[in-house]
Amino acid sequence: MDLGKPTYTNDDINILEELRTRLNDYCHAVNTVVGESGVTPYEALGALVFYQTTNKEVKFPKIAIENMENWSKEEYRKKLSVVEELQYVIKNMGLPSKHTFWGSKKKVVLPPDMDELTERTEASIEKLITLSHKAQQYTTEVNYGQVTNLPSTVVFFHSLQRLVDSPNLESVDLHSKKLA
Repeated sequence: MDLGKPTYTNDDINILEELRTRLNDYCHAVNTVVGESGVTPYEALGALVFYQTTNKEVKFPKIAIENMENWSKEEYRKKLSVVEELQYVIKNMGLPSKHTFWGSKKKVVLPPDMDELTERTEASIEKLITLSHKAQQYTTEVNYGQVTNLPSTVVFFHSLQRLVDSPNLESVDLHSKKLA
């Protein structure tokens, strides 16, 4: 323990002073509000890390937003409000790609639209029930077997359609030597 007082050369002191200046500049940069946004890089990075660690299954896209560094605090707050509203909607509705009406051409459903939507839905359900009963009836008549899902129903009805469209062979003597 008796090593004595450390000795430094001028080069050592210059290097340490340069490192101290760089560290102070870095601390100042990460803790200084960016433009008029009211947000520091430290806060922005903290929010990003928080969202990435709490949403590990989500791959965050890289979004290039031009001129963001020049936003005012008010402009930043307005845009943040829009993003928070979108997050709220997605949280309550679920991911759009998993939504029942994903791919629908209808952009908005208003309360007055609900009556027509309900009528059409009920009519579609009635048609599906009728189709199901007819499929069961026809499969029994032709000894086809059970039709239990949409793909097997489609195959069955395509087969029926081919039977209906086929020529009538009642008057043809299938045992005739002319056909051989």
